Amino acid sequence: MASSSSAASGSSNGKRKLGDRSHDLSSRAVLRRELEERVDKQYFDPDQDIEERRATRKGMRDLVKELNGVFL
Repeated sequence: MASSSSAASGSSNGKRKLGDRSHDLSSRAVLRRELEERVDKQYFDPDQDIEERRATRKGMRDLVKELNGVFL
């Protein structure tokens, strides 16, 4: 009888079934698509010219140095 009670408790031990995994993957894909749609291009433009991006980064580094009192 102990074996039947352990078998019953083993089937409800909270393990996910393989079908649940595919549901998780599809929900991840949906979340990823939603995040991609919500990208705020006010602050970041992925299509920005690389030279313009470099100049912007250098300007930000210079401002941080000036703010912190580091002059080279």
